[in-house]
Amino acid sequence: MRARLVFVVIAVSLIAACGGGSSTGGGTAPAVPAAPTSVAAAPGDGKVTVSWTGSEGATSYDLYWSTSPGVSKASGAKVPGVLSGWAVTGLANGTAYYFVVTAVSAAGESVESAAATATPVPSVPAAPTGVTAVPGDGEVVLSWTGSSGATAYDVYWSTAPNVSRTSGTKVAGAVSGGPITGLSNGTPYWFVVTAVNAGGESAESSPAASATPLPPLPAPPTNVSAVAGDGQVTVSWTASTGATSYDLYWSTSPAVSKATGTKIAGAASGSAVTGLANGTPYYFVVTAVNLAGESAESSPAASATPLPPIPAPPASVTAVAGDGKVTVSWTASSGATSYDLYWSTSPAVSKATGTRVAGATSGSAVTGLANGTTYYFVITAVNLGGASAESSPAASATPVPPVPAPPANVSAVAGVGEAIVSWTASSGATSYDLYWSTSPAVSKATGTKITGAVSGDAVTGLAIGTTYYFVVTAVNLGGESAESSPAASATPVSAAPAAPTGVTAAAGIGKATVSWTASSGATSYNVYWSTSAAVSKTNGTKVAGATSGATIAGLTASTGYFFVVTAVNAGGESAESSAASVTALPAVLGSFAYSGAGGTDMAVDSAAKRVYVSGGIGQQGLIRIDASNPSSMSQTSLSYGGGIAVDTATGRYATTSGYSAGLYVFNADDSAYDSETISGCGGSLAADPTSPGRFFVSSQCNDHIAVYDAGAKSLVANVASNGVGSSAVFDPRTRSVFQNLTPNHAVGNVLAPLVVSSAYATSTPITGFVVAADPALGHLYVDTNGGSFVVLDSTNLAASPLHTFASTYFPHVAADTALGLFYATTGNAVVAVYDATSYDALTTLTLPASVDNVQMVPGDTRLYAIAGSRLYVIEVQ
Repeated sequence: MRARLVFVVIAVSLIAACGGGSSTGGGTAPAVPAAPTSVAAAPGDGKVTVSWTGSEGATSYDLYWSTSPGVSKASGAKVPGVLSGWAVTGLANGTAYYFVVTAVSAAGESVESAAATATPVPSVPAAPTGVTAVPGDGEVVLSWTGSSGATAYDVYWSTAPNVSRTSGTKVAGAVSGGPITGLSNGTPYWFVVTAVNAGGESAESSPAASATPLPPLPAPPTNVSAVAGDGQVTVSWTASTGATSYDLYWSTSPAVSKATGTKIAGAASGSAVTGLANGTPYYFVVTAVNLAGESAESSPAASATPLPPIPAPPASVTAVAGDGKVTVSWTASSGATSYDLYWSTSPAVSKATGTRVAGATSGSAVTGLANGTTYYFVITAVNLGGASAESSPAASATPVPPVPAPPANVSAVAGVGEAIVSWTASSGATSYDLYWSTSPAVSKATGTKITGAVSGDAVTGLAIGTTYYFVVTAVNLGGESAESSPAASATPVSAAPAAPTGVTAAAGIGKATVSWTASSGATSYNVYWSTSAAVSKTNGTKVAGATSGATIAGLTASTGYFFVVTAVNAGGESAESSAASVTALPAVLGSFAYSGAGGTDMAVDSAAKRVYVSGGIGQQGLIRIDASNPSSMSQTSLSYGGGIAVDTATGRYATTSGYSAGLYVFNADDSAYDSETISGCGGSLAADPTSPGRFFVSSQCNDHIAVYDAGAKSLVANVASNGVGSSAVFDPRTRSVFQNLTPNHAVGNVLAPLVVSSAYATSTPITGFVVAADPALGHLYVDTNGGSFVVLDSTNLAASPLHTFASTYFPHVAADTALGLFYATTGNAVVAVYDATSYDALTTLTLPASVDNVQMVPGDTRLYAIAGSRLYVIEVQ
C-alpha cells in the first residue's frame, strides 16, 4: 500500500515540477476535481475489485468501503492512493459491501462517487477425486475424496458409461459413503460426483465409477429328499429365499459335492434325475443360485436306490400242442428280466396251484405230457422289483401225435381243361388236401384248396393254355403237413387253334415282311415260304416261332414268293392260312427296247418319269423314253445327242452335238431354249440339282469345263484343266464337279479327276475314276488305278478311305439316298445292292444282258438301268 502511495507522491511531484503549480502572477487557485464516475464493484473470493472512470485534474484517488449502503468518507474504511481496478481484500464471503471513490488533487479531495456494491464469493471447488462404487442389494455405496472449499456434493448416475450432469439422474446433497438406492440388481450403473459451494458446481469427477447391484447370496436349500424310481430318482427341496435357480449334484459317493458330483444346472424341485442304474445307491446335494453366485451345498446329502417297477403280466400267451409236449410262447413284458411258467390240467391254474417252470423262455416246450390230455398254462414276468401277476386267460393245448410228412412224388398231367394230380402217400396221414394256383409260389395260404383230395383225381374247370401249379399236404389229428415240394405243374390243352387270317407280305430289298391277325388260343406261329403258289407245310421253307411283322431275309431280287402261316399251341398246329405273295426288291417293273441312241449315256427327269439316252462323248443320237407307265413305254427321237443332262426342276435338258462346239438347251416340250458355242468339242454333261438351270460341260477335245446358267442364258465360267476330259460327276453335298481326266499328266499320267469347287477353284487331290456321289451320306464312289473300289469322304478327300472293296471294279454306281444303299454294276448282267453304311452286300438283280449304265435321282423310288439297248425300270422302295 505504501509503495502505491510513494508512487502517487512521486507523480504529483513530477506534475508540480512540470508547471503544474500555481502561477507566479497571482491568478485564480485550481479547482477541486469532480468525483469519479462509472464506479463498478466485481466480487471475488474474499475480495472485491473496484473500477471507475478518472476525473480531470485528479492526481490520485481514495476508496471508502463499508457493509452499509450509506458509505461515505466519514463512515467508510479508507484506502488512499488507489488506482482503478483496485482489489479490496480480506472481505467476508457472502457479505454485501458498498464502495465510493473520491478524486484528489493539490486543490483538495472531491465529493464521494455514487456507491457500487458487491458480495464476495468463494471459487468453484475442484471435482471430487477417488470416486469408488461398491455394489449392494439394489443399491451402490458411493465414496470419494472431498474437494477443498466444497460445501456440498451432487451425484449423477446412469446405465450408460458416458454419464454426465446433463444425462444422469441427480442425487443432490449426496454424502460420501452413502448408498444410491432403488437400483436394479444385475444392471451395471455408472456414477460421477460434483463439488458445490457458493461459487457454483464443479465439473464431473472422472473417470465415471461403475458397479452392478447384486442380491445377497442365498442360503443352501433345506429339506432335500430323494425318491427312487425306475432308473431315476426324484429330488425335492424347500426353496431358498432370494434364489433364482438351483443346481443339483449327484454321485454314487456319500461325499458328493459341487467339486465331485455330476452337475445338473437349472434343476427344478420335484424333477427326476434319469439314466441311473437300478440297484445302485445315489447321493444328491442341491445349491441355490442367484445373481450373486451359488450357495454352499445342502446338508446332509439325500440318497435313494433306483429300482424298476414290477413288470406287467406277459400278454398273448399261446400254447401249441406237440407229441407229448406243448410249446408255450408269449409277448415279452417291458422291464422283465426272466419269466416263470405254471401249468396244470385245471383251467384255474395259478402261481399257487400250478407246477412251476422257473426261468422259462418263450417258445420253449413243456415236455413229459400225456397225448390227448388238455393242459393249461400261465406265465409271470420277473425282475428286481418282483414277480407280476399271472397272465390271463390261461392258454391251453392238448398234445397230439406228430404231423405227417408232406406227400412225395407229386405229379400233374394236363388234360383238356383239367389236370390229373397224383402222389405217394405219407406215413400216418389220414387224409390229404390239394392246393392249386397259377403262381409257381402256390401255398396253403395262396392256393385254392380241395379238401380230402384223392391221388389220381382230376382237378377240373381249368383254363386252356394257362399253366397251373399244385401242392399237396398230408393231414392227421396232429395237423396238416407242409406243402409238397416242388410244386407240380401242367397246362390244360384244347384242340389246335384256327389258321391265322389277314396274312400280308410287304416287299423289301432281298426280303419280305409277313404280318397276320392272331388266332385265338395260339401260343406261337410258323411261317412257310416258297416260290410256288402251292406253298404248304410240307413243301415250304419253315420259319418256326415267327412273329407277325417279322422279316424273311435272303430272298432273290425280282423273284415272286408265296407265304402261309400256321398257329400253334399245346393242342397242335393249325392248317395253313391263305397264301400271301410278294416280289422281292429290287423288282423289274418293265423294260423297253429303244433305238436311235448312239451310246448309253443316261439322264433321268424323275418328276416327269422321263429317261434320256444319248450317244455320249463324241457320238450322235438322242432319244427320250416315257417311263411313267413301266409296262407300256414309248420313245421320242430328239436332236443332236452327245452328252445329256436334265434339270428336273424345269424339265429342260441340255445336249451337245458329237465333237462339235455347240451346247443346246431345250424346254420340256422340246422347243429350243438356248444354244452356246463352247471351247473345244462337246463332251459329257452334268446338271446341278442345287442350282436349277446350271449345267457343266466336260470337253473331251480341250482341257476345260464350261459352266452354263440357263437363267442367264450364257456360259458363266470356263475352267481350265490339265489333261483329256471325260465324264463329269457333280456332288450336291460339296457342290463340286469331278471331271474325270484320262490320263491326267499333272499327276503321273494316270486316271485322276480334276476337282472344281463351287467357286471354280481347281485341284487334283485324288487319283482314280469318280463314278458317283451320295450327298446324303457325303460319300464319293471311286474306281482306283490299282484295281480296287473305294468309298471316300467327299468333305475330306485327303482322309483315308471310309471303305475299300479290294480287287473290285464297279463301272457304274447309283446312290439310293432314301434307303442308304448303293447299286453297282459289275461288268456283266448283275446289279449288286450294298448297304452304304456297313458296306454289306444285301442282294443282287440279274438282267438279261450286260448292264451298261444305272441311274437314280434323289427322292425317286426307281432305279433305271440300260442293258443291251434296253431300258429297265426297277422298283427299289
